Amino acid sequence: MKHGWRKSWQCASLVLGAVALLAAQAASRRVSELTLAGLRPGKSTLNDALQSFSLAPEPIEGNRYRFTLCPGVFLKIESDDQNVIQTVTLSRLHTVPACTEKQAEERWRTGRGLKLGDSRAKVIALYGEPTSSGPSLHDGRELEFLFYAFDWAGPEVPQVLEVLCDPAAHGRVVQITLAFPTL
Repeated sequence: MKHGWRKSWQCASLVLGAVALLAAQAASRRVSELTLAGLRPGKSTLNDALQSFSLAPEPIEGNRYRFTLCPGVFLKIESDDQNVIQTVTLSRLHTVPACTEKQAEERWRTGRGLKLGDSRAKVIALYGEPTSSGPSLHDGRELEFLFYAFDWAGPEVPQVLEVLCDPAAHGRVVQITLAFPTL
């Protein structure tokens, strides 16, 4: 091989390597979520939730249930007719202080570690920029809505993560919803 060709191959190899590195970095920023409060929508069942929390749920309506984890902290579950969980929502009332049982609070988080009370900045650090965001009115409160769509991850994983942050509480997370397949 001539000297000029070797240089061209070396340059092409460097360019291809750089492109592959950039693609890997871009792919690594795309993260999905599988669990919330130890439950995986689309896989976990209502019975899994009952065993996990050792609490009696309040039926809301139809296949919807609410667990009071501690004063002001709630876990809502919506299941299908086969009792497979489709939606998990973890929320905290802004007027109630955080639970005092730290060990229990550690379980009430996403698989990537997001929990109630975390900052908006932590949401972005864990999941990247949201698919969409904006103001939202929820139970009479003005909140910021962060929406993540995971349709790119395939049909076997939860497809939607919604996070509500309270600007009045320095952008702290007050509600997290993980849904399969969609909301």
